[in-house]
Amino acid sequence: MNPQDANEIVEALKKLQELYTQKPSEWLPVIAAIGGAFVGAIASIIPIGTVEYFKNRKEANQLEASMVVEIMSLVEIIETRGYLNDINKIIEKFDQDPTLESHTYTIGVDDSYSRIYQENCSRIGLVKFTTATKIVKFHQLIDAVVQDVKPGGAMSCGTNRASFVQALTIFNEALTIAHKLKK
Repeated sequence: MNPQDANEIVEALKKLQELYTQKPSEWLPVIAAIGGAFVGAIASIIPIGTVEYFKNRKEANQLEASMVVEIMSLVEIIETRGYLNDINKIIEKFDQDPTLESHTYTIGVDDSYSRIYQENCSRIGLVKFTTATKIVKFHQLIDAVVQDVKPGGAMSCGTNRASFVQALTIFNEALTIAHKLKK
């Protein structure tokens, strides 16, 4: 071994000694504390977020189901009481008697006929958008007809054939939406 090789070995040993005797970094405890706090925060947020997500989904499903059941009940009442048949018969009267200028049709409808919808319409945003759209549209269409057939409405005061045809069209559109919601 020559003197130059010996010097290189000595230098390498000195560098190794320096590596093992250096002070630890001052930032290491800070980084460890921040990392620990971050991991702890994430570990506590995930369960809370998961529970909240499932709670919101359950609430949305319950809201959707109750609104759809209310709509199905309204459809059953409309069909059982034959409101569409009544309007069809009035249109037929207009068709059979060209001198008939107006006709009346009144249904006593309580303002709470759509209680579930009225009490929860501010929360409709929880429901899936496509379903919420159908629910709102159904109620708007039915409400338009209800306003016409209630005492004091256009049909209860007497109106022409065109109004009855329009009411029938609106009624049928609402029922089509209801049957889509049922599926």
